[in-house]
Amino acid sequence: MWVEQSSLVPSAKTESPKRGRPPVYTDAPIQGLLGLKTVFHLQLRALQGFAQSLRSLVFPTLPVPNYTTLSRRAQHLNVVLPASHASEPLHLVIDSTGLKLYGEGEWKVHEAIDVIEKSSRREWKVASGYHKRSLAETLKYRLKTLTGHSLWAREIGSQATEVVIRAGVLNRMATLARPKSVRIA
Repeated sequence: MWVEQSSLVPSAKTESPKRGRPPVYTDAPIQGLLGLKTVFHLQLRALQGFAQSLRSLVFPTLPVPNYTTLSRRAQHLNVVLPASHASEPLHLVIDSTGLKLYGEGEWKVHEAIDVIEKSSRREWKVASGYHKRSLAETLKYRLKTLTGHSLWAREIGSQATEVVIRAGVLNRMATLARPKSVRIA
């Protein structure tokens, strides 16, 4: 496990225009802990215990947020994801079925079979944009396999944070698993 030291530093006590006590933790450690929650499928109390175990092993002076703090901060967390520097255009795929899928694609199969019977499979793939859709479906499958089929959060703000953290976790795993090709001849 690699942890960037700057992400572990508690936030500086600065004058805040908001009322109330200033936050003790920056967004980075909260985001990191919620990422661990996603990867290891932990409840918030279990995540707190996991973080305390890590602290006792590696970071003995680091304060650990409790589960209530994690829950409250998740509602309004500004999740930072690395910017994509792809040279080709970005395709945004919006799925109307949401993050829970329970066999609602059967009617699409029957519709596609009818079109293929009238023309050919190749014409159907070109007309329907099947290749891009196939990549999107594969990505959605990987996301659900790694992080679960349904959201754990109940509040809408926390759900939005959870979705972005899941995307960040999946992107990070894909980046770490991507081979670095080097031409030798």
